[in-house]
Amino acid sequence: MEPLNSSSVQSSEMDEEIARVRAQIKSMTRRRLVLASTLMSSPATGSALNGVHRPQRVSAAQSNRANETENSTRRVRAISDRSERQSKVMQQNLYRMCAGATMFEVKDPNPCSVDDGRVLGVRIEAFIEGTWFRAMLCGLMNHLTDTEQGRFESPYYLFLNRTSMQSNHLRVHKHTIPACIPLPSLVAKYLPTPSKTSADSPRKSSRAQNLPRLVRELRRELVAYHMRKASIQQLSRMFSIGTDQNHAQQLDGKGIKAISTTDAEARDIRLEWNDGRTGRLRISKYGDAQECVVVGVERRDREMERKILGGNRRIEELPQRLKK
Repeated sequence: MEPLNSSSVQSSEMDEEIARVRAQIKSMTRRRLVLASTLMSSPATGSALNGVHRPQRVSAAQSNRANETENSTRRVRAISDRSERQSKVMQQNLYRMCAGATMFEVKDPNPCSVDDGRVLGVRIEAFIEGTWFRAMLCGLMNHLTDTEQGRFESPYYLFLNRTSMQSNHLRVHKHTIPACIPLPSLVAKYLPTPSKTSADSPRKSSRAQNLPRLVRELRRELVAYHMRKASIQQLSRMFSIGTDQNHAQQLDGKGIKAISTTDAEARDIRLEWNDGRTGRLRISKYGDAQECVVVGVERRDREMERKILGGNRRIEELPQRLKK
């Protein structure tokens, strides 16, 4: 049995080494892409490429080594094209981060559509897990580690058209907003439809439509939704769920073995401890703990409830509160 045990130990060590090498390769590849993108988008790189590119065109016609010069010029042109593409990508990312919402016009292919098929589209961006959110959204602070990179989520689209040919009022035509976002209530508040009139009753005054306010509030709801999801995922990483239970025990003393959401809005959180305790945590729209219930085998654990609801109530700082 000893040879089998030694071989299994060696196999386990080899698997761990392979996983470690793969993680290192992935990290180095990501770093190489970041460094290459930074270098290509640098203004100094662009000016240097322009300075090298023009003289070599002249020398290629006058030099005796035309082939070598042509190859060199081709490489410089390829690098220059890549630098221009990277600059455009950086400009687009900066615009997407700063603007958050963009508008465009599309045409409905339906021949029976209103207003000759003219549709106004709104594209709403969601950028999460980056330093930009920590600096810009004071109500949605998310304490992330320096190794985490910001990323764009898939954009959401809101399409609007006019209610009729004779009216300038807008209505929602189609959208890709999740069902957990209160779009109908926001539309009723900021994009009300005009009241109908009849010959017997006078026209009732209706509130004016406010499309910029609708887009702003809708984006706030979407950003808060993604921030709640990201915070719960970060909480799982802080407790090292499924990877390092010893670290979880250092944080809690008994260890949290599972963290999950129980609703589509990511506002109800279920906590499970290794000793059999279970808890339900209700958080606000912006990630503050509101209500909590922790039930043990015999009774409620009110001390743990006070820890969870203590401090500034941010769910990202839950591990720090549990250590006290």
